Formats: sequence, C-alpha cells, structure tokens
Amino acid sequence: MISDVEFDSESSVIRGRLFTPDVEGPTPAVALGPGFSATRRFAVFEHYARAITEVGVAVLLFDYRGVGLSDGEPRRASH
Repeated sequence: MISDVEFDSESSVIRGRLFTPDVEGPTPAVALGPGFSATRRFAVFEHYARAITEVGVAVLLFDYRGVGLSDGEPRRASH
C-alpha cells in the first residue's frame, strides 16, 4: 500500500510517500531520502522503495526540507 504523507519539521512541511508491506502486525521501517538535490519523484527511488517493501519492510520516501515537494527555505535546485 502507498500513502502520501506529510509532517512538520522546523516549521516546514515535509512531504513523502509511505510504502507499507502487505503483512499483519508491526514491521521494521526505513527512511529513504534522496540526496544531492534529487527528489523522490525520480523513478529509481520508488523502485527501491517497492523492492524493500516486498521483503516486509515499510519505507518512508521523502523530499528533504527545501527540496522537491517539501516546504522550506532556502529552496535548493532539484533535478
């Protein structure tokens, strides 16, 4: 399952997607934030998130503050 999520960080809204495995009960989770001004909209990061989820681990894929769909100043260039 994939859900769009957002949360506050230092007065900025951080946006991402939460990928959850199709299992019952608690699962481990990882945070996946693309670096070097990349954004979560690059297809390769969603591919990684789906692959990790397939082995039973939840993934929070997010844009860092000031990058991509997340709020924050200064804005950083994104590819």
